[in-house]
Amino acid sequence: LAAAAAAAADPSALRPTSIKSNSKTTLTGYHVLGPFACGKDEVEGSPWEAVGAAAVAAAAPRLDVDFLPSELVAGGRVRAWRSVGKNTDGTAIVAFDDVVDWQGLVNGLNGHEVLEWQALVVGRFETRAAGVARVRCEGVAAFVVDDHAPAAGDVYGTASPHLSAAFNLTAGIHTIRMRLRAKHRGVVRCSVWRSRRARHPCGGSSRVAARRRRWKRVVVGRGAAAAGGTCR
Repeated sequence: LAAAAAAAADPSALRPTSIKSNSKTTLTGYHVLGPFACGKDEVEGSPWEAVGAAAVAAAAPRLDVDFLPSELVAGGRVRAWRSVGKNTDGTAIVAFDDVVDWQGLVNGLNGHEVLEWQALVVGRFETRAAGVARVRCEGVAAFVVDDHAPAAGDVYGTASPHLSAAFNLTAGIHTIRMRLRAKHRGVVRCSVWRSRRARHPCGGSSRVAARRRRWKRVVVGRGAAAAGGTCR
């Protein structure tokens, strides 16, 4: 909790979460850029796309523009990232009560729709060795790891094992970026663990199975013939 409080006070104090084993590890915290007004999913726009979501996320917690316009915050300008740390259950609560007069907006517009907002959320983790890692993010509809294709999020927090995605990653620091939509307060939780499946040099994926004290590598998927060799 002390580390989370330090990260909230100083975004640069938030360090990538280290992934060391096959056990699930929740990210210790996130950088958050927002809040921004939002509409229906079908016609939604991303306020940071003028700069580029990937570029904005990669620079976090540095913001390489003077500001991004927002109808919600006092003064109409988002000028900096903020950081949130995880709670004991691994979730991080995202709120903007210190920069938004929610009650004034509700009274002025005579409705609660104005309480809905969106924000760009960035988390980072570090892998000590190359290999396949699985990632699941709860509370968001989708997320992106580095420059990989978008993956479906666990938007309702069901913790379903089917709502995790596998990524073949190099050793080092990796970035998760996602658009969080919420009403007044949002909750996000990303978990990362090393997968038992690994990429085989002949293509496809491989798994290692124990049979009567003998280790046997079983190749699954495409690969051996196209690689010009035999993989057994």
